[in-house]
Order: sequence, then C-alpha cells, then structure tokens
Amino acid sequence: MTARLLLLVALATGCNDASPGTSVRIALSYPGDLGLDTADVTIGQATKPTAISHELLLLLPDELDGQNLPLEIWGKSHDQRAAHGVTTVTPKRDQTVDATLELTVCAPRCEGDMVMGCGEPVACAMGCSSDGDAHCITATPSNGVDATLVDTVTGTTTIAMDATFDTDTGAITDGLTRAPVKGLDAGIGYYQAAAVTADGVPLGVFVFHDLTVATGVTIRFTGTRGAVLLVGDAATIDGAIQVAGGSDGVQSTPGPGGGAGALPGRRAGGCGPGADGGRSGVEDGGGGGGGGSTSGGPGGRLALRGEGGPSCIPPLLEPLMGGAGGGRGGLGAAATSAGGGGGGGAFQLTALGSIMITGTIDAGGAGGDAGAQTVIDAGGGGGGGAGGGILLEAPSVVMLGSGILAANGGGGGGGGGAFNTNTPAPGANGGLSTTVPPQGGAGGEELNSGGSGGGAVSPGLPDVGNDGATNGGGGGGGIGVIVVRGTRVTLMGPSSPQATRAPLRAPR
Repeated sequence: MTARLLLLVALATGCNDASPGTSVRIALSYPGDLGLDTADVTIGQATKPTAISHELLLLLPDELDGQNLPLEIWGKSHDQRAAHGVTTVTPKRDQTVDATLELTVCAPRCEGDMVMGCGEPVACAMGCSSDGDAHCITATPSNGVDATLVDTVTGTTTIAMDATFDTDTGAITDGLTRAPVKGLDAGIGYYQAAAVTADGVPLGVFVFHDLTVATGVTIRFTGTRGAVLLVGDAATIDGAIQVAGGSDGVQSTPGPGGGAGALPGRRAGGCGPGADGGRSGVEDGGGGGGGGSTSGGPGGRLALRGEGGPSCIPPLLEPLMGGAGGGRGGLGAAATSAGGGGGGGAFQLTALGSIMITGTIDAGGAGGDAGAQTVIDAGGGGGGGAGGGILLEAPSVVMLGSGILAANGGGGGGGGGAFNTNTPAPGANGGLSTTVPPQGGAGGEELNSGGSGGGAVSPGLPDVGNDGATNGGGGGGGIGVIVVRGTRVTLMGPSSPQATRAPLRAPR
C-alpha cells in the first residue's frame, strides 16, 4: 500500500493515484528485523511522520520543480530512531520522479553534550538526554508559550524595512505584510495565548524559524496583548524593537500589554495605575506616576496630589506584563485635563537556539502631558507611565556593546500656568538612556515641573511632582523589569534597569 505524505501547505487538492502531480515516489528498503513502524520523512526543510512502507509517495508543491532537494528518512520503532538514509531528489512539475533509498541501522546516542550517531555530531547547548530517543535538551518557554508552534514554520525571515505588528490580530503592515489571521500566513505563524495567571496579560505570539531584524529597521508592536516572538532557532536583532508607551505620538497610549494613561472619563490602566490629581478652587494636583517594578511617584500639591501606583511587575516576568499608566492632572478651568502617560509594553523573545542583539529594545513608559498654559486655574500635570517588561530567553543569549535594553519610566508632565517663562511641557518618554533618568516636563509656574521618571540611574526610583504656587506637576513613572534567561549569557551592552539573569525554565 502506498503512503501519501502531504508535506507542505502549498499542495494541489483533488490528487489521485492516476495523476498525482508533482511528486516523488520512493522505493524504500530496510532491515525487516528492526520492527520499524513509522518514519520521519524530511524533504528540504519540511518534515512529516508517516506509517512506514516500502513505497512512499510524496506530493509536493509545483514551485519545487527543478530544485535539488535533500531527502532524509529516519525509520522508527516504538517512537525511537533505529535506521537512517539520505539522498537527493529533483522534482519535476506535474511528473512523478522515482528515487531509491536504503535505510541502514543507526541509533543516536548521547556522548557528553553531543548527539552521536548517523551523520555529523550535533552539539547540544543545554546537554543531551537519553530519555527515550537521544536528543538535545530544549527549554520550555515561559508564560505558557507552546514551543511546538515552531514546527509550522521554515526558512529565514529577514525584516529589512520598518514594520508594525498588531498583537491582537496577527496583522503585519508597512515594510512586511501578513494578513490578520491566526495560523500560518506569509511564512509567519500567529497564535494567541491566555495569561498564565489572572494578573497577567493575554499574549499575541508571532512564530518564525530563523529571524533577523536588519540594522536601521524598527519593528513596532501595537495592540492590547503582550508581544511574543517565538523563534525555532536563531534570532538576530540588529535593528530596534519598539514596545514603548506613547510610540504613536499620543502620550496616553500604552505599549502592547501595558496600561493606558488616564484621560478625562478614563482612569489609568495596568497593574498599578497612578491616581488622578484633585482640584480645590484654583489649585490642582498632579497625577501620580504608574507603578512598575517600583511604585510610581506621587504628583505635586500635597493633599491634591494623585498618589503613585504601587509596584506590581513580578521580578521574573511570570506572568508577563507591562507597566501601568499614569494618572491625569487636576482639571482646572481648561477644556481638558493633562493625561497620564501610557505604560511600557510586555515583550518576550524566546529562541530555541540563540539570541544575538546588536540593536535596541525599548519598553519605556510615556511621559505625562502638561497642564494648560493659562493664567488662572490651569490644571496639574499628568503622571508618567511606568516602564514595561522585557524577557529574553534562549540557550545562548549574547548582547554586544552596541545593544541596549531599556524599560525606563516616563517623566511627569509639568503643571499648568503662565507665571513663568516656560511653556508647560510634557514629561520625557522613558527612552534608551542608561545614565540619565527621563526628565519631568517644565511647568508653567515656578517650581511646578513634573517629576523625573524611574530608570537610567541606580536606584531607578521616580521623583515626586513639584508643587508650584497653585498647580502640581505629575509624578514620574516607576521603572520596569528586564529578565534574561539562558545557559550561556553574555551581556556587553547596557540595560536600564539592570537585567536579572535566571536559568532557563525546566527542560523537557
């Protein structure tokens, strides 16, 4: 009986034995005393299991016409590899090409951290396991991400132009195009995962086999779900990953999985939101900064100030979450109050092989908006958003000296007023500095500027918003969390806050 393997998605439908289309028919021989019952068949980069037979028919996509492809078959007995063979085939469009392959007895085995057996030895970054079929140990991704999703993708994806990833729909736009669908599209997988605990955020998972973000390219993530890149082998980040709050030019917008900054009629969001500033007569308090791994700074004007949000991001980013949004400033007589800054996003990069970073990853909070520029009852400044979470994990993680990881809190917005030479200004976004904290915005009165955001310099605590004569500045946002999990980790570039190192999760 002939076994038919549908190896790739791009197959013609309605094929039958009389007209199979582009295909390879394999005459397979193997020792009968091995008790082989299944086979793993790999052609090019596609692998499928099948019941073993002395004749196999592989249906292939027409675009493989004329390509010289490696064909490898492992014969298995009770799910353990026992015989192996490899050859080369050249499919022809709308024709069946015949091939002959003999499997020879071969069982892989562990020798130290190497898988030995047929073909070239394979070095295992996390060691070799003899549990069942000898294999390299791999890590279990954090936050419930399914490592087997990488089995759906092949090849190398190089992103050479700026692109925007939507974590809620799977759409990729601008320099790279992917439809808003679940599953596989344009060679890229997209799946959704629930939060692993009630206080975490749901995840949007983009799946690649090998991924390179080229130098000079910025990848920006939008959406309410935390952003996850799952890579089957090697991830190389030479460009910029942007999951910061306010990256769309609107200060209250959070990064993916972060909390929104407060606006009129909407309180701040996230795990530790900053409180809104109060109002009494012509006096207005500044909004509190959002909480991250530290609490946010309170706004100015004492009793009218909005309190900073509590610390809330877990130290190992389990569950994955972003920073909280800042509170809005007291309204005053202006048409609208100063909004709080959005929190930095939640970002996880899991590679089953290696991560190399020469570029940047920014999960900073946005600065709070400034109060109005008016003489009477101008309103308080908005609180800064907290920095978010960055989680990197792979057996090998290397960041060279040009790389930067940052999850700084945003600065508080300046209080409103018109008694000063300064125009009220928003607080600075978290940014990529690892030496200077994000500054609060200048106030419209003397001494009512916003507080600096947490981050950049130790200990990374946000400042309190300044008081001013009548209107307070916003408090700074708390700093976020950066975690690097790996067996071999080299971090030559700076990070703010300092990255926490941890081992990979329990391997399978």
